[in-house]
Amino acid sequence: MERIEHDGTVLATQKGRVDVRIEVLSACAHCAAHAKCGMADSKDKTVSAFTTDWQSYQPGEPVKVTLSEQNGLKAVLLAYVLPAIIILAAFAVLNIMKVPELWTALITLAVSACYAGILYLVRDRLQKKFAIDIAHI
Repeated sequence: MERIEHDGTVLATQKGRVDVRIEVLSACAHCAAHAKCGMADSKDKTVSAFTTDWQSYQPGEPVKVTLSEQNGLKAVLLAYVLPAIIILAAFAVLNIMKVPELWTALITLAVSACYAGILYLVRDRLQKKFAIDIAHI
């Protein structure tokens, strides 16, 4: 099974959890001309890895964080694809029902907010399902 890996730096540790800063580079970062064209970007992200071995990690320590590719794809599905489908479906159904545009927009936004609320309510379950592994380098 393929894994998505990133090198990172431990920011903090708490009981059962290690917070890691990773630098996420755009695809342009690997291009030989990325420094010249100005299109490349990178952003620091903070991820939390839950582990029973949390005491062995120290702030500032370099680590490797990994996630299975399958879980990465499921996360993309939940975060981007499914909400887009729900929004488009709500919009289409409301247009077919000849609901005025203002109400269509407001209801579509409400449906989107409900989806986000559901994700928020099940965040603990999702956090366990999409476990990020951490390892010393």
